[in-house]
Amino acid sequence: MNIRTRWVIILAPALVLVMAWYLVVWNGHQDDVTAANGRAETLLHQAAGIRSEVRDATKFKSAGKASRARLAALRAAYPNNTDISDFIRSNDELATTTGALVESLTPDAVSSKDRAAPVTTRTIGISLKASGSEQAIYDYVGRLQSLSRTTAIDDINLTSESAGAISVSIRLRIFVAKDGSLAS
Repeated sequence: MNIRTRWVIILAPALVLVMAWYLVVWNGHQDDVTAANGRAETLLHQAAGIRSEVRDATKFKSAGKASRARLAALRAAYPNNTDISDFIRSNDELATTTGALVESLTPDAVSSKDRAAPVTTRTIGISLKASGSEQAIYDYVGRLQSLSRTTAIDDINLTSESAGAISVSIRLRIFVAKDGSLAS
């Protein structure tokens, strides 16, 4: 037997063992590693999705608090009934604060659908007259639209009275939520 044949006889079984090891052990583990990497990527993607959902839920919860506060303000600005006693009280407090004297406040007999108003509201027209110093009347008119109830001034006429005193005639509308559209 020559030397070449001996090396072939010695190396052939070793080569067969290495090939068998590769096919059975190493190749099988490579599939496991590939599968584990795929599962890891899936889990990372799911974790990112969950983090995004948590962020969205946190934003939604914060927005919900702000939305509830905004809805409460809208309910105050657009009450569901045509009772204007709260407007009259607020107007009296405003007149007292500014130093104006409200001489008359006359609401329309019925509320009406206003074409300029949102479809979920009705309006009540009010005519009012007030007098006082120039500063008091300007302050009164300036603050009139800052009342919690939504108002729109349609017409305003100023008349000079005696020295430094003026009177004002105002035609305005207050808004009422129609059919409980902002009901709690």
